[in-house]
Amino acid sequence: MKKSVSIIGGGPAAMAVAAFLDQEKFAVTIFEKKKRSGESF
Repeated sequence: MKKSVSIIGGGPAAMAVAAFLDQEKFAVTIFEKKKRSGESF
């Protein structure tokens, strides 16, 4: 059974954490209020 992980904010650090987590073990959801994510401003 996968564990759920929620990441608040879609900046570069959030993307790095999401990419680092094992997809077999974790179901990752990223919440971002802006239309674009992955930017640092």
